[in-house]
Amino acid sequence: MVKGKIAAGEYIGYITKNERNNKVMILDKKIKNSKEIITKILNVESVGIASVVEIDLVTGRSHQIRAHLSHLGNPIVGDPKYGNKKFNSFFFNKFGLNHQLLVANKLIFKNIGGNLKYLEDKVITMNLPPLFKKIKNDLFKF
Repeated sequence: MVKGKIAAGEYIGYITKNERNNKVMILDKKIKNSKEIITKILNVESVGIASVVEIDLVTGRSHQIRAHLSHLGNPIVGDPKYGNKKFNSFFFNKFGLNHQLLVANKLIFKNIGGNLKYLEDKVITMNLPPLFKKIKNDLFKF
């Protein structure tokens, strides 16, 4: 779940990492030592102030989802590192949320080789955690 509404599409950026604070920065243009990132986003449901999105990682860099969404202006709800503190405090005060609402509830295996070839095109799903469902049901009831 992210802050605001984000347009579906494929987003390309460049990532650099600050080893001292274990935080990454996303840039719109390539600079020395940056790596390209590609994130596909599908807006599943939105109520304006928040949206539920699905992410398809074309590249899989450390902190990519969290930092890229924040860079686009749509940080993950509850994210203490890349999120919006004021927005997160609403969710903490109203729901007791003390973690980010980032859940891998569907994994699709693509381009698998070697000993794991048997996983090709397999899909693994799980239900959303209870607190995620509660927040979603409360925010999206209108």
